[in-house]
Amino acid sequence: MVRSIKSVFFTLCSALLLTSCGWEGNFLGDQPKVPDNHLPPRKTTDIPISVSIDQASAQVDPTNTLPIRFVIQFDQPISPSSFNASDVLSIGSANILASSIVNSGDNQTFEFLVTSVSGDGLVRIKIPGGAVTNVSGSNSNPSSAIDDTVVIDTTAPNASVEQAPSQSDPVNSEPILFTVNFDEPIDPSTFTPSDILNSGTAPGGILTIVNSGDNSTFTVSVSGLAADGTIVLSIPSGQVSDLAGNLNTPSSSTDNSVVLNSLLPSVTVEQAATQVDPANAEPVEFTVTFSEAIDPTTFTAADITDAGTATGGTWTVTNSGDDTTFTIALSGTTG
Repeated sequence: MVRSIKSVFFTLCSALLLTSCGWEGNFLGDQPKVPDNHLPPRKTTDIPISVSIDQASAQVDPTNTLPIRFVIQFDQPISPSSFNASDVLSIGSANILASSIVNSGDNQTFEFLVTSVSGDGLVRIKIPGGAVTNVSGSNSNPSSAIDDTVVIDTTAPNASVEQAPSQSDPVNSEPILFTVNFDEPIDPSTFTPSDILNSGTAPGGILTIVNSGDNSTFTVSVSGLAADGTIVLSIPSGQVSDLAGNLNTPSSSTDNSVVLNSLLPSVTVEQAATQVDPANAEPVEFTVTFSEAIDPTTFTAADITDAGTATGGTWTVTNSGDDTTFTIALSGTTG
């Protein structure tokens, strides 16, 4: 009986001692359980390396200059000897021809510099899985991207200046409208009336620019001209920049001229040089001379008033061909 009490006492003491050390079990056959905070640490070789790519904070996008800068961020220090420019793949439309890597010093943050590309287009990079290791031998996962693309654009924008499709020419009223088309979106803040040259003969004028909304097509209106004449618009080189900072080439045009004519044409009517007066035969001819070329479709026999005493008769109008001088002839009078 004494022996049994000692055995029970020993068992209870053992249970209390082991429990205070973090061991669990009933000690009557169960295996003890080791708590988590007593487990050996996980090996670093079991933890893959995560890596992200982003544009550098000061990187302009789009840009027309090199180098193009990206920041490559690892989530743990890597073995820098395992990471070089050949581990970074070029997957954009502008192929990377030369590049370099700069370690920030902590073996986690690196700057990737693109120093040469095949031409304009999209510069984009990635790091495939397993390309980089840490000092314990863990491999990197495929890179993730925050913003792994930059547009390189070194081509100057070209502009065309034309009469607006709805613009009459010549015209007797303002405003006078032109359409400006750039072959790529521009920075609209760089396109102002002072960038437009009017080389026509109509002096003065106020220019207004209206963006269609796509930053490529604009309507330019001209009003407040001091006198009649021609309005001929163009954009000299180096006035307007695209989104990458390239300045425009000189504009081209098919028809960038409009004539403003707000004065009424004057007209004289005289006997034709060959007309006999008095005459005993018809037709009787007169010469009509306008001070400027007219629209010949607007000058018809109905526009002629005969204030003489001869009655009846029919007028015909013949254009000399210059839309300025006409011969009118009367025949078939009745008295």
